[in-house]
Amino acid sequence: MVGLAPGETYPKNIQYQPIKEFISLQQKIGSVFGIAPFKDNRPDKLFIGHQTSFRKVSHYFKSEPFPLEKAISDSLSKTVSRSGVKTVPISNWDREPESLKNIEADSILMIKIKVTV
Repeated sequence: MVGLAPGETYPKNIQYQPIKEFISLQQKIGSVFGIAPFKDNRPDKLFIGHQTSFRKVSHYFKSEPFPLEKAISDSLSKTVSRSGVKTVPISNWDREPESLKNIEADSILMIKIKVTV
């Protein structure tokens, strides 16, 4: 991926590599784990980071798969499925506690991605 930004662009494969298994994960979060849509407040969602060397050469990184929300969701789904937990997308939740009773998930994950400098 060259030419997307000044310098060179490299894809970064996003995945969780557990050091040890979550033995009681299903007991803690239930058998159905809902993933709410992410809130990504970054102005440029194409890149997840960059590195500039002493020679002022910039290297940009983008998530693989793209977008970052898909990379994180896919990785989480693979990880928790090893413990017998099913993941489901929760696209219709209004983020109000009262509407949780209408969601068919035992737990819901919400992620907000912010820019840090």
